[in-house]
Amino acid sequence: MPIARTPMVDDDGSGKTGTIINNAWKTEFYGQIDALVGPVVPFAVTDSSGAGLTFAGPCAYARVGNIVSISINVTFPATANAALARLGGLPYFSLNAGGLYTIYGISRIYHIQGNSNSIIVFHATTGAQLTNADLSGQTVALGGTYQA
Repeated sequence: MPIARTPMVDDDGSGKTGTIINNAWKTEFYGQIDALVGPVVPFAVTDSSGAGLTFAGPCAYARVGNIVSISINVTFPATANAALARLGGLPYFSLNAGGLYTIYGISRIYHIQGNSNSIIVFHATTGAQLTNADLSGQTVALGGTYQA
């Protein structure tokens, strides 16, 4: 999307055009950036493992075109459920498979499958998919971007 241009004017009295960016130009330019980026929107992570778990914690996303940036910080409830852990409820289905990064250590790898709106959690060194019981009582903090 091309950015419309507003002529800059001598607004400081120096006789030189554009010595101070005029307010009309700044307002228009910042408005166009805001319209392109969009707001940061909260969303709720759900359980896609089938165990009926409920997660507490803040999650948010922002979408720019077909790129979605997410931030998730949730705590798994105490559970002995052995189902493979899957965090669902992403705001948009992913176009391609992709990984996300963790904010806590490096013990986990987070993966979104193509055409999915959920995250699979793997152990970083063994490659084994983690269960709900493995994550019982733990905080999952991650962020990243994916293509929608």
